[in-house]
Amino acid sequence: MKRFWPFVFFPALGLDLLLKAAAYRLPPEGVTLLCGFRLALHVNPGAAFGLAQTWGAVAGLAGLGVLAGLTFFLRPLSGPTRCALALLWAGGASNALERAWTGGVTDFLLIPLPFSSVFGPRGLFVNLADVWLALGALLLALICVKRGGKDARLFFL
Repeated sequence: MKRFWPFVFFPALGLDLLLKAAAYRLPPEGVTLLCGFRLALHVNPGAAFGLAQTWGAVAGLAGLGVLAGLTFFLRPLSGPTRCALALLWAGGASNALERAWTGGVTDFLLIPLPFSSVFGPRGLFVNLADVWLALGALLLALICVKRGGKDARLFFL
């Protein structure tokens, strides 16, 4: 189980980068999915959710630094903790690599949020790396709660 993380990290990273590249082939008007969801190209030069337009690279590097600290702090790592961290690393690395190459992050899925003005009038743009980050964080939180303290030291940094 110790060597399982590459089988999570590399496919997650590759799939996200592949879908980001494919997003540039979407028609300009996008593609409508179900329930108001849309596939549409959106390049985000800022940090999360388009905030802090000029600080995106700094925020990305800071996030990778925090992730490196978590990876070190949570040792020895259980199999599920490795899986959660592999998802976090895949999402963080994908966004950081793209930000370094292009100066921004490609988002391609529009989640409609009609009653929220925080994310703009159309909704929230995300990519698969954002999904990996959310799933990894959720899995890590569930592991900490389930273990009842064994890995819960994360909450007492």
